[in-house]
Amino acid sequence: MGIMGAAAALAALVFLFGVDLPCFRGNRVVHFFRSIDSGSLKVAWVTYQIIASTSFNLNITFPSPFSDMLGLLNFFSLDFLSTECFVKSADRYYATVYLYSIFPLVIAAGLLVVCILRLVLVALRGGGVGEANHIKSQHLWFFLLETYVVLPPVAMKQLQSLDCITLPHDGSAYLRVDTAIDCRSDGYLAFRDVNLCFIFVYQMIPMLWYFLLWGRRDALNPPVSQTDPLLALFVRDRDVSLKSLRFLFDCYRSDRWWFEVAEMYRRMVFVSVIPLVSSESATRASFGAILAIASMMYYREEQPFKTGFTNFIAYVAQACILLTFYAALAIETGVMVDFGLKDAGMGIFLALCTSSIFFLAAWFGYKKMTQDRHEIIARLAKSVALEKAVEYTDTKFKTTVDAIQNSMVVRNDGGW
Repeated sequence: MGIMGAAAALAALVFLFGVDLPCFRGNRVVHFFRSIDSGSLKVAWVTYQIIASTSFNLNITFPSPFSDMLGLLNFFSLDFLSTECFVKSADRYYATVYLYSIFPLVIAAGLLVVCILRLVLVALRGGGVGEANHIKSQHLWFFLLETYVVLPPVAMKQLQSLDCITLPHDGSAYLRVDTAIDCRSDGYLAFRDVNLCFIFVYQMIPMLWYFLLWGRRDALNPPVSQTDPLLALFVRDRDVSLKSLRFLFDCYRSDRWWFEVAEMYRRMVFVSVIPLVSSESATRASFGAILAIASMMYYREEQPFKTGFTNFIAYVAQACILLTFYAALAIETGVMVDFGLKDAGMGIFLALCTSSIFFLAAWFGYKKMTQDRHEIIARLAKSVALEKAVEYTDTKFKTTVDAIQNSMVVRNDGGW
């Protein structure tokens, strides 16, 4: 079930970010979702992953209905993969971490094998270089999308296995996510060594992104960007050679072509590193609040997205993350009781704040869809007016050609 859920999440992003199926063309619902800016979708996806991780990372139970909402947001963290159905042993947690770590690598290896097979078939039938490049571009795009989806939840699962609780009375240590595991046992130490290798592999994936982008930095940020940023975007967006990498930079300004790499590491710090900062929930919440404030300052001053409204949504999203950590800090320190705050009121407020990100993105998408429809209607009206002005008819072109032919002189050799 968990693997099917992960596949469903990946399929949803494929549908939203790049696949144009003929059967969906003209569908108003599909047009609405496609009208939502890809940057706004990324902001919502990242924010919901971060917020969904706060309850476990901070070891705090939020009041309802926000706590119920967090259960639904676990979809964005893919935090539902489990081995309980087919692993019946004390090593169940180890098997779950291995599943998270190995399964995406198997998918990536499958993409590589299929790509090689397709390239071999193209070579055997004498296909051109253009067709081969198109196949490489397709598989690279799917690889980038897969790593974008799975990297934070995999990193979270991997780093959770390093979060041990040390008991002060005897110095023993147990894994916080599964207290049945002794952090000083030989089995855990062997598992930790293997897991550290997986952590290194996955943490290098954003650096691979950066390497791919760095090689095309001149095309991603044309020199004209220094004087005319809009013209630079126009040139970049029409460069077909960048098609396979477009998922990483398409929603950002041309001089922020590297931003997705930094954003991925920022996201992994929120969902994976915060639990390792301290054993105290209040300290973790304070650290998360500081990160959220720094993120708010950056998004407000730099505005990395090429669309102004997406920059606004990103700023609101950082504010929602900050409020979540502040609420956790208030719960942990007892400030809620001191100020007479009610659990239900805080739960409703946090739920509404978190929901606002999606509704803002949907509203902007609806406005864009409406604007596109009005532009199409305006173009059709202009074409009809032009046809009427020149007295266009279905047979006018044919009658004009016939008149030209009839006026020509036929030569003796049959030519004109």
